[in-house]
Formats: sequence, structure tokens, C-alpha cells
Amino acid sequence: MVDVSPFCGWRYQLGQVGDLADVTAPPYDVIGPEELIQFRQKHPANIVHLILPESLPDDPGPDERYQRAAALLAQFKLDGILARDHADAYYVYHQTFEIAGERYVRKGFLGRLKLSPFGEGQVFPHERTLAAPKADRLKLFRAVKTNLSPIFGLYEDPAGEVEQVLTTALAGQTGVQLIDEQRVLHQLWPISDPQVMSKVTSLMKSRPVVIADGHHRYETALAYREELVATGTITNELHAANSVMCMFVASEDDGLIVLPTHRIVKNWQGLTAQQIGMALTPVFEVDVVGSHATAAQDAWDLAQSCGNGCALALGTSADSTWVVAELKDVASMRLASPGKSAEWCQLPVSVLHQLVLPRLAPLVHPREEANLEYVHEDQTAARAIEEKSAGLAVLVPATSVTQVEMIAQGGEVLPPKSTYFYPKLRSGMVLNPLT
Repeated sequence: MVDVSPFCGWRYQLGQVGDLADVTAPPYDVIGPEELIQFRQKHPANIVHLILPESLPDDPGPDERYQRAAALLAQFKLDGILARDHADAYYVYHQTFEIAGERYVRKGFLGRLKLSPFGEGQVFPHERTLAAPKADRLKLFRAVKTNLSPIFGLYEDPAGEVEQVLTTALAGQTGVQLIDEQRVLHQLWPISDPQVMSKVTSLMKSRPVVIADGHHRYETALAYREELVATGTITNELHAANSVMCMFVASEDDGLIVLPTHRIVKNWQGLTAQQIGMALTPVFEVDVVGSHATAAQDAWDLAQSCGNGCALALGTSADSTWVVAELKDVASMRLASPGKSAEWCQLPVSVLHQLVLPRLAPLVHPREEANLEYVHEDQTAARAIEEKSAGLAVLVPATSVTQVEMIAQGGEVLPPKSTYFYPKLRSGMVLNPLT
């Protein structure tokens, strides 16, 4: 059973801050150094001051910044910049955006998701996590005692029952909105009708949730709860820290878009297309696309057109050449991935990390681990090869929503950065107190 519940959130007050676009931001893990400076300069109450608190030269220690975030959050509340809503609510959250000239609306709602360790309940991850981000987020949890950003969960609703209930409830409701830096329209409406909230809670009980984004924050919330249980702070199931703020989106939603996440290998400068062909040919069919002006785009188009086959487009800066490698020997992938399902073995991102990179690594002199950078636009990866700022670029077809759910509910996880759900949720739309 999945336990989803409404909550009484803290929200920015428009009379105090003006435009919500000035005080909200993307999730902490997609904000680059230059963007961080820009968000900090936008408004003294921008959420980045809380989710990515700044270290100062005279700080007595590296963890001082987390306490600064907690003090700042308390000050925002004291000054009326943030105020708590008057009642529990589910927060309907829509994002309207365009991709390649086509308009989409992703519809979901924010609520509390009861925490359960992966493998012990009906909440499933789909990606592996890293220790360093979880340690950072746990220090912030301890200091602010608040969910500053939601995780992102998928649930199945083929008949659209949950969405129908919430859409009906929106009639006559007043919400807030903003347009972000990528021209995405974010809209939020609190729904506090007891009957509506009860109906949504009931409908969600039988629907497993797959974490689409925010794995580190989910696992951090689990660790934080365990700490509070160990110290006797949590003594019953009603404590707010037993749950985490989550954006729930039906996997059938027409606005649910997964974009590819490509890899740029910053080192491996001496690798050539000929070497790639020799290393991969035993198990891949390797086609040389060339080094002409549109080679990267041609290779990407070819990789995406391989039907049910698993294909990757690879570019090397040493000879400015692009090739397409399509997996032919599936048995080799199964051999390299003991215990993994057939579905897992057929994913391009799995093939990249299990077969391709291990076969290319011995060709690099001096031999060194791939220094990976993740990008979401094929033009960015192509430019890295053209400008020779990276040794290798790999264009990876996106993992579909169906594949994500199948892998997760089968108890498996993908390599980090295997999916990119676009657009990102906006941090600061509503905050969830954990006390």
C-alpha cells in the first residue's frame, strides 16, 4: 500500500517578493556555477540561498553554511516572506512547455509520500545514487528540517481517475504562476476540500510509485527519519518526517517527456574512430558516418532509427569522426551483466556502461577512468568534439517511461543520469515542514 497525504505548506507571499520567478529555482543538482550566481543576485530571498547555501571566507567550518540556511529560513518566516497555508492541501501543479515547436502540459500534484526503504514497500528507485550528494543533503535536512524541493514520482492511472478528481476540483480555484528562464509556465493551486483530499488519498493507496527524479533526496529523507527514530524524536506514525514531499504524475500523462542524457568523456583524447570499430566489432555492427559538417546529426538520426536494436552514436575528437554502433550479440551483454533482466540488458544506457566504455578504456594511454560529463542536447556533445574539448562523445537514446517503470518495479536500477524528465520541477513553489 502507498500512503499519500496532503500537507500544510509554507509558500512565498507575492506581496512581499513580487514575481515568483525571482525567488524560485530549478533543483539544486542542475544549477551550474554561473546560474547559481544569477539566482543569488535575482532576489535576497531566492530559494537557492536555502538549497545551495553559500560558504563565506570567515566561516569557522565547512558546515556553517547549513546553519546559515536554517537561520535564513527562520528569518523569511519571521519577515512574512514565507507564510504557512491555513489548512492541509494537495497542491495541483501544471507545467506548460514547448519542445520542437509542440506544446505540452504536464499535470500532477504535490503531496506527502510515506517513506519506506527500497525493496520493503511500493516505492521503487530506477537509478543508483552517490554517497557525496546524500551526505550534503542530510546536513541540510538536519539544519532546516524542511523539504525545500519535491522528489518526482510516477504512478499508473490508465483511466485518469486521480486527474479527473483534481481537474474537477480546480473549478473556481485561484492559483499562482510563474514563467521560468526556459519559458516554462509553472502553475500551482492548493486544493483543500476534505472530500477531494480523501478521494485522492484513497485512489493512490493501490498505486506503486516509481521515483523519476530526486533519488538522493528520497534516500536522504529516509536517513533523516532513521536518525529521528533512533534519538526518540519520532515516536509515532504521525510525525511529518515519516514522509517526504513528492510531485505525483501519472505515467500516462501526455506531458510526461523523457529527454536523452548524453555522455561527454573529457579525457580519452587520443581515441580514434578506427580504434572504436576494432574494439566493438565483435559484438556490435559499427558504421562509420564520417567527419563532414552534419556527421554528428546524421549519426544521431541513424542511432535513433535502429528500431528495437540498441544503438549509440560516438564521436572522437582525435579524428573528428562519428560512428554508429548497434548491438548485435545480445548474449555478450547478458554475459557482462549477470543477474540483470533481458529488458535491462537491451537499454542503450546499460550497454554503454557495461560493454562500450569497458571495451574502450584499455585503448587509452595512459589508461584512466572515463571523466564523464552529462549533457542533454546532442549539439552540445557535437560541439565538444568539434572544439576538441573532450576526447569522446556518446549520444544515447532516451529511456522511455515504460522502460523506467518496468526496470524499477523489477527491483533493478540504472546507471546514474540515465533519464532526464523535462522540464524540471521548480524548487520553492511550496515547502514541506518536517517538524
